[in-house]
Amino acid sequence: GTWHYSDSWTFASGIVDGWDKFDPVVNRAAYLGGVVYTPEHEKYTVALSLITGDEDGAAPPVEGNRTMYSLVFSWNINESTQYVAQHDHGIQSNAAGGTSEWYGLNQYLFYTINDCWKAGLRGEWFRDDDGTRVAGFRPGNNTPGGHSGHFYQITAGLNWTPTTNLTVRPECRWDWFD
Repeated sequence: GTWHYSDSWTFASGIVDGWDKFDPVVNRAAYLGGVVYTPEHEKYTVALSLITGDEDGAAPPVEGNRTMYSLVFSWNINESTQYVAQHDHGIQSNAAGGTSEWYGLNQYLFYTINDCWKAGLRGEWFRDDDGTRVAGFRPGNNTPGGHSGHFYQITAGLNWTPTTNLTVRPECRWDWFD
């Protein structure tokens, strides 16, 4: 549900069937909500969102509360340039070894070329304290399970939007891990 309290304030609230799941083993409702503030001049927007609920985890099965918030600041520098900063912070209780935590900061700079094309740069820093959010296999890495540490990314790309409901987003990306 969405409630437009005023021209400057919008509130959203809802229930979802967990997160990071397509077909969960156990269905658990989670709360999803947020608030968006846009001043009258509309040069910037501040949004805060939250998801929280009991999650059943993956392997090994974990049952506990998982909560994450995102804080997003979007600034229209001029008619064609936009800056966005996003901070995320999450906590998983009952994870392997106790409570797990992760957080990060993303920064974006977009330049609108015309109605169909937008160029973008992104820099990202992500910290997974306990290896609960970064996992998986890749060529040369045969270690299953989580990976704790600092993760970095720089991306440059173009957004092509030929219609209002389709965006194609090719990018060049450089990732590294500390």
